[in-house]
Amino acid sequence: PPEIARLILIGTKVHRDVNVSKVFLDKAVAFLKGVSPYESSADAIHALVLKYFWDAKRDWSLSEEEEIALVAKVLQGRPWRFSTASLGSSRLELTQLIYDAVEKILERYYGLTRESPMGLTLEELRTDGF
Repeated sequence: PPEIARLILIGTKVHRDVNVSKVFLDKAVAFLKGVSPYESSADAIHALVLKYFWDAKRDWSLSEEEEIALVAKVLQGRPWRFSTASLGSSRLELTQLIYDAVEKILERYYGLTRESPMGLTLEELRTDGF
């Protein structure tokens, strides 16, 4: 269950730096703006969630409910119906929890919000490894 997986993740104090590419950051901002659905931004959201759970140095946390939602949908990759059933919430509620968590992660690590500009230049893509 996602609740048990969350306890294991937060109880394991191992730090690993997770680099999130500019492309993924742009996709996550697009998700916050509502121009990209979860499914189109899932890889970017996954990278951000890994960064969050692998960061043993962080001095802040998401809510327990947000963490469980991220584990169930993002890390365990459960279909919407299984994620919502195990959490006892609707798809809209689960989507909102993920949205709120992604918003907090982007703000804390990168200073990005839904008002942040989108789009990358060719030069930014080159420096990002493309």
